[in-house]
Amino acid sequence: MKPIIFNISINQQEATGIKEIVGKEFEMVSVVSGAEALALYKTIYMTIRVVLVDLSITDMDGLELIKELRKISALPEYIVVSEQNHLELAIQAMKQGAYDYITKPIDPKILLHSLNNAKSFVDALKRIEKNFSEEFLVNIEKRMELIKELVQERRSEGKIATDEELLSFFSSQETEGLVKGKKITELIKSDLCADTIESMPKILVVDDEEEMRDALSDVLSLRYDIVLAEDGEGAIEKIKQNPDVDLVLLDIGLPGISGIDLMPKLQAIIPGLEIIMLTAFDDIETVVKSFRKQAFTYITKPYNPEDLFIEIAKALQKRCFTKTFPNVGRKRLSCDLSEAKKIKMIDTIAKHRESEGTDLLMEDVYVFFPQFKESGLEPTEKISSEVLHDGISYFIDHLKRAISL
Repeated sequence: MKPIIFNISINQQEATGIKEIVGKEFEMVSVVSGAEALALYKTIYMTIRVVLVDLSITDMDGLELIKELRKISALPEYIVVSEQNHLELAIQAMKQGAYDYITKPIDPKILLHSLNNAKSFVDALKRIEKNFSEEFLVNIEKRMELIKELVQERRSEGKIATDEELLSFFSSQETEGLVKGKKITELIKSDLCADTIESMPKILVVDDEEEMRDALSDVLSLRYDIVLAEDGEGAIEKIKQNPDVDLVLLDIGLPGISGIDLMPKLQAIIPGLEIIMLTAFDDIETVVKSFRKQAFTYITKPYNPEDLFIEIAKALQKRCFTKTFPNVGRKRLSCDLSEAKKIKMIDTIAKHRESEGTDLLMEDVYVFFPQFKESGLEPTEKISSEVLHDGISYFIDHLKRAISL
């Protein structure tokens, strides 16, 4: 099933155009007013991944509508569409909880790129919900709302949330008691991509113009740890020397190798590395090539510092949520939970999959019992309904006997 977009726009011609753009990757539900949006959203919000809000709606303020929709559900991301190319309005939208701000006329590539980034963010939050045990899921919707409010606030400040801030949404009993003899803070300390006093996010700036490198360093160094390189060879060397780099600001017009061709070389060294392209030309062909090579976004020179901080914060937050939190959940689940608890949670997943018409896979079992990988069963191996009929406990006992032979 395709992810669902909830589109709120008074202009049905534009809505039809958006549907044609996104149709191969997304389903779309459209309404024409804020009132209609609020009424329908209450019944379908659990299925929505991204909400598009056109500020041209006339029955209520678009930013106020986002605020009201987020009261219903904090999980979907909100993308603002506007005819006004005003930085102040964009910042206002971000502070209200919008993930992105797109101006008309809508560029199809920009829209799809933004939607896929927003969807990834939502997927990461949903993985938090999936990976934590049922004790963690008490009032999870409210917790996710509060976590996202914190994330949005830090994002608008050009920062990312600290591990202490994120863990503050869970009680000490939850974060310590569920993992016997080991605090969850210890489990995630080495993984969590967080802006702490001891460790700021690290950004590599790659630009052949010394004046531009120095200018970016001066602007960013108060909030981030900055590393500089002047060409492709220097960038590769710096990445190897600094494997903890979180983000690269990469000039497209480098000597010897273009930024677009350098991008996959850097991402091969640090998988999941986010890259923002810098270019002196607002050229659609260049933008398309950048996105195809998995750039997070691009910024034209001369850049606006406010825009730059917003894009950097979004890129860092995406890296944090998409690369870190799934590992946090998996580490916690595979540690010292009792076998009975693990079996119960696998059984819950199996029932959920059955209700969706999908299969339980061995990779689901490996999350809780990584030692069973010795069985030689592929992670993608489906667990048949006949096996599940005998019960998860029986299946786990069978795997134990298999790896002990």
